[in-house]
Amino acid sequence: MRGSNLRLAALLLSLIVAGIAMAAGEAASDTDLAPAQKGAAQAGKKGHKLNKDQIAARLKALLPEHFTVGDMRESPVPGIYEVMVGAEVLYATVDGRYLFRGSLYDLDTRRNITGERRRQARIQAFENVGIGKMIEFAPQGKTRHVLHVFTDVDCGYCRRLHQDVPRLNEAGIAVRYLFYPRAGEGSDSWSKAISVWCATDRRQALTEAKAGKDPVRKTCDNPVKMHFDLGTGMGVQGTPAVYLETGEEAGGYVPPDKLIEMVEAAGKKKSNEKAGEKAGEKAGKPADPQAAAAPGQPPQAAPPSPAPAMDPLPSAAAPAMDPLPSAAAPAASAAAPAASVPPGGASGTTSP
Repeated sequence: MRGSNLRLAALLLSLIVAGIAMAAGEAASDTDLAPAQKGAAQAGKKGHKLNKDQIAARLKALLPEHFTVGDMRESPVPGIYEVMVGAEVLYATVDGRYLFRGSLYDLDTRRNITGERRRQARIQAFENVGIGKMIEFAPQGKTRHVLHVFTDVDCGYCRRLHQDVPRLNEAGIAVRYLFYPRAGEGSDSWSKAISVWCATDRRQALTEAKAGKDPVRKTCDNPVKMHFDLGTGMGVQGTPAVYLETGEEAGGYVPPDKLIEMVEAAGKKKSNEKAGEKAGEKAGKPADPQAAAAPGQPPQAAPPSPAPAMDPLPSAAAPAMDPLPSAAAPAASAAAPAASVPPGGASGTTSP
């Protein structure tokens, strides 16, 4: 059985191998490389600056098959490219030799630049999937906020979260589920996820499955693998993996009142970010103090801008989530009551 933790391990191992191989200039022999990859390898050995296609070719030759190299741009640090792999942010030197992962902070503005890009990538990834490829439990009234949740029908903490869905709906929060069977493709949990998706009433089938009822086994065209690969690319470490509408990860299971507070705070943050973007567009490009100075006068110093609070470092506290199975044996699901949750919401997704 191939668990999702093995996929993550494969990515990390590949990146380690990539770093060692690139540093040694031995990623592959010239005879084993395609023309684009061969040119990139040769240029990298000479210390020349590579173009984006050449760096992408080097990465594609080293990353696992289901990881795709996406947007690539110059980072704020000279000589470093920012590379999107799925919804994860990596950095590569312009000669294609070194690859590394970590957070890049701007100490002048106190911004976590990597965190911002990662949040944007997550938001875009969920939009790309589309609500039609998720199972949504929506409020009966107006939807004020949205949570995206990677779930496993056999996960105890996922069942606890599902019991809180009516309370979240009452607060105007829609819950949109994506499947992440922790045991991996071919497992019983994977089969259950497909069966839930193929049910006539997906929301009811998911609720019953989370209450411990074995779903009627069915197969059909389904997004389970797409969900699973997306979660793996985002670095999901367990379930439930809950994401706020700002793209920030809420962690694992959070009691409903606390989760509602987090959602409301994220909503305010999103509104403030949008207001800031509009204000910036309206104001246009800021004036250059050098150009604005009168002839013969020293340039005026630009007024200092208020520094936003820096994103905190991650807490050492472990989130409440069911862990990924170890390579030796699947992890047991956390115990949780199996009470049924009424399939609330007026716009649930159903199969044709």
